[in-house]
Amino acid sequence: MPENWVRTSSTATEPVYSVATVNPAIRGVYLHSLAAIPGTVASNTFITLFNPVGSGRTLSFGTVATSSTNTSPSTETTPLRGHRISAAPTGGTLISAASIARFNTTQPDPTGIVRVGNPTVTLGSGLFNVPPLIDNRSSNVHNIDIPAGAGPFIFRPGEGLALNEAAGVTSTAWNITLVWAEL
Repeated sequence: MPENWVRTSSTATEPVYSVATVNPAIRGVYLHSLAAIPGTVASNTFITLFNPVGSGRTLSFGTVATSSTNTSPSTETTPLRGHRISAAPTGGTLISAASIARFNTTQPDPTGIVRVGNPTVTLGSGLFNVPPLIDNRSSNVHNIDIPAGAGPFIFRPGEGLALNEAAGVTSTAWNITLVWAEL
Protein backbone atom coordinates (compact mmCIF):
# COMPACT_ATOMS: atom_id res chain seq x y z
CA MET A 1 0.00 0.00 0.00
CA PRO A 2 1.51 3.42 -0.92
CA GLU A 3 2.51 5.48 2.13
CA ASN A 4 0.02 8.31 1.47
CA TRP A 5 -2.96 5.97 1.19
CA VAL A 6 -5.22 5.22 4.11
CA ARG A 7 -7.27 2.06 4.45
CA THR A 8 -10.89 3.10 4.96
CA SER A 9 -12.61 -0.28 4.81
CA SER A 10 -12.05 -3.70 3.46
CA THR A 11 -13.83 -6.85 2.41
CA ALA A 12 -12.66 -10.37 2.92
CA THR A 13 -10.99 -10.37 -0.49
CA GLU A 14 -10.11 -6.80 -1.44
CA PRO A 15 -9.15 -3.70 0.61
CA VAL A 16 -10.51 -0.26 -0.26
CA TYR A 17 -8.14 2.74 -0.05
CA SER A 18 -8.57 6.49 -0.13
CA VAL A 19 -6.07 9.22 -0.93
CA ALA A 20 -5.94 12.70 0.60
CA THR A 21 -5.71 15.28 -2.18
CA VAL A 22 -5.32 19.03 -2.45
CA ASN A 23 -8.53 21.02 -2.82
CA PRO A 24 -8.48 22.09 -6.50
CA ALA A 25 -9.95 25.51 -5.58
CA ILE A 26 -6.79 26.39 -3.64
CA ARG A 27 -4.54 28.62 -5.73
CA GLY A 28 -1.70 28.52 -3.23
CA VAL A 29 -0.72 28.06 0.41
CA TYR A 30 1.61 30.65 1.89
CA LEU A 31 3.40 31.59 5.08
CA HIS A 32 5.45 34.40 6.47
CA SER A 33 7.55 34.08 9.61
CA LEU A 34 9.18 36.63 11.90
CA ALA A 35 11.97 35.65 14.29
CA ALA A 36 13.13 37.32 17.50
CA ILE A 37 11.24 40.59 16.97
CA PRO A 38 11.81 42.80 20.02
CA GLY A 39 8.84 43.98 22.03
CA THR A 40 8.11 47.66 22.55
CA VAL A 41 6.67 49.61 25.46
CA ALA A 42 4.03 51.36 23.32
CA SER A 43 1.34 49.64 21.28
CA ASN A 44 2.90 47.68 18.42
CA THR A 45 1.42 45.85 15.44
CA PHE A 46 3.94 43.13 14.62
CA ILE A 47 2.39 41.82 11.40
CA THR A 48 -0.69 42.20 9.22
CA LEU A 49 -2.17 40.06 6.47
CA PHE A 50 -4.65 41.84 4.23
CA ASN A 51 -6.76 40.75 1.25
CA PRO A 52 -6.87 43.83 -1.00
CA VAL A 53 -10.17 45.23 -2.24
CA GLY A 54 -10.83 44.00 -5.78
CA SER A 55 -8.46 41.01 -5.47
CA GLY A 56 -11.10 38.53 -6.60
CA ARG A 57 -9.63 36.05 -4.09
CA THR A 58 -10.61 34.68 -0.72
CA LEU A 59 -7.92 34.15 1.91
CA SER A 60 -8.48 31.19 4.21
CA PHE A 61 -6.75 31.42 7.58
CA GLY A 62 -4.57 28.41 8.34
CA THR A 63 -2.81 29.09 11.64
CA VAL A 64 -0.79 31.53 13.67
CA ALA A 65 2.13 30.05 15.59
CA THR A 66 3.89 32.16 18.21
CA SER A 67 6.58 31.77 20.81
CA SER A 68 8.57 34.26 22.81
CA THR A 69 11.52 34.71 25.09
CA ASN A 70 11.76 37.25 27.87
CA THR A 71 14.73 38.15 30.04
CA SER A 72 12.37 39.66 32.63
CA PRO A 73 9.07 37.73 32.37
CA SER A 74 7.41 39.17 35.47
CA THR A 75 7.29 42.57 33.75
CA GLU A 76 5.16 41.38 30.78
CA THR A 77 1.44 41.75 31.46
CA THR A 78 -0.22 42.28 28.07
CA PRO A 79 -1.07 39.47 25.64
CA LEU A 80 -0.34 39.53 21.94
CA ARG A 81 -3.78 39.76 20.29
CA GLY A 82 -5.12 38.88 16.89
CA HIS A 83 -7.67 41.35 15.47
CA ARG A 84 -9.79 41.51 12.36
CA ILE A 85 -9.07 44.52 10.19
CA SER A 86 -11.25 46.02 7.47
CA ALA A 87 -9.01 48.71 6.00
CA ALA A 88 -5.65 48.36 4.29
CA PRO A 89 -2.70 48.91 6.64
CA THR A 90 -0.19 51.59 5.72
CA GLY A 91 3.40 52.24 6.71
CA GLY A 92 5.62 49.67 8.33
CA THR A 93 7.50 47.45 5.90
CA LEU A 94 5.73 45.84 2.96
CA ILE A 95 6.95 42.27 2.41
CA SER A 96 7.37 41.61 -1.30
CA ALA A 97 5.31 38.79 -2.76
CA ALA A 98 8.55 37.09 -3.84
CA SER A 99 9.71 37.00 -0.20
CA ILE A 100 6.61 35.16 1.04
CA ALA A 101 7.15 31.41 1.34
CA ARG A 102 5.00 28.96 -0.61
CA PHE A 103 4.13 25.42 0.43
CA ASN A 104 4.80 24.49 -3.19
CA THR A 105 7.42 26.57 -4.99
CA THR A 106 5.48 26.41 -8.27
CA GLN A 107 2.52 28.31 -6.79
CA PRO A 108 1.96 31.89 -8.02
CA ASP A 109 2.73 35.00 -5.99
CA PRO A 110 0.24 35.49 -3.16
CA THR A 111 -2.56 38.03 -3.34
CA GLY A 112 -2.43 38.59 0.42
CA ILE A 113 -0.41 41.65 1.46
CA VAL A 114 1.89 41.27 4.46
CA ARG A 115 3.25 44.24 6.40
CA VAL A 116 5.55 44.15 9.44
CA GLY A 117 7.30 46.76 11.58
CA ASN A 118 4.29 48.42 13.21
CA PRO A 119 2.13 49.35 10.22
CA THR A 120 -0.70 51.80 10.88
CA VAL A 121 -3.98 49.94 11.09
CA THR A 122 -7.42 50.28 12.66
CA LEU A 123 -7.95 47.24 14.87
CA GLY A 124 -11.33 45.54 14.69
CA SER A 125 -12.77 42.79 16.85
CA GLY A 126 -10.38 40.71 18.91
CA LEU A 127 -10.03 37.13 17.69
CA PHE A 128 -7.52 35.48 20.02
CA ASN A 129 -4.92 36.14 22.70
CA VAL A 130 -1.41 34.80 23.17
CA PRO A 131 -0.61 34.95 26.88
CA PRO A 132 2.58 36.63 28.04
CA LEU A 133 5.30 34.72 29.83
CA ILE A 134 4.91 34.69 33.58
CA ASP A 135 7.67 32.60 35.11
CA ASN A 136 9.67 31.16 32.22
CA ARG A 137 12.37 32.62 30.05
CA SER A 138 11.06 30.93 26.88
CA SER A 139 7.55 29.85 25.83
CA ASN A 140 6.42 26.79 23.98
CA VAL A 141 4.94 27.33 20.54
CA HIS A 142 1.39 28.60 20.87
CA ASN A 143 -0.78 27.65 17.86
CA ILE A 144 -4.05 29.34 17.05
CA ASP A 145 -6.00 26.92 14.88
CA ILE A 146 -9.56 26.80 13.58
CA PRO A 147 -11.79 24.40 15.56
CA ALA A 148 -12.43 21.12 13.77
CA GLY A 149 -15.69 21.15 11.84
CA ALA A 150 -16.04 24.95 12.02
CA GLY A 151 -15.35 25.46 8.33
CA PRO A 152 -12.80 27.92 7.01
CA PHE A 153 -12.04 31.25 8.66
CA ILE A 154 -11.92 33.54 5.66
CA PHE A 155 -10.87 37.05 4.74
CA ARG A 156 -12.83 38.42 1.82
CA PRO A 157 -11.45 41.31 -0.25
CA GLY A 158 -11.05 44.28 2.08
CA GLU A 159 -10.52 42.13 5.20
CA GLY A 160 -7.49 40.93 7.08
CA LEU A 161 -5.70 40.13 10.33
CA ALA A 162 -3.37 42.14 12.57
CA LEU A 163 -1.27 40.88 15.49
CA ASN A 164 -0.90 43.66 18.02
CA GLU A 165 0.31 44.09 21.57
CA ALA A 166 -1.39 47.06 23.28
CA ALA A 167 1.62 47.63 25.54
CA GLY A 168 4.67 45.51 26.05
CA VAL A 169 8.23 45.41 27.30
CA THR A 170 11.54 45.56 25.50
CA SER A 171 12.77 42.40 27.26
CA THR A 172 10.42 40.23 25.16
CA ALA A 173 11.30 38.85 21.71
CA TRP A 174 8.47 37.38 19.64
CA ASN A 175 8.50 34.66 16.97
CA ILE A 176 5.38 34.77 14.79
CA THR A 177 4.34 32.67 11.78
CA LEU A 178 1.18 33.20 9.70
CA VAL A 179 -0.14 30.51 7.35
CA TRP A 180 -2.98 31.01 4.86
CA ALA A 181 -4.44 29.57 1.67
CA GLU A 182 -5.82 31.53 -1.26
CA LEU A 183 -8.86 30.48 -3.26
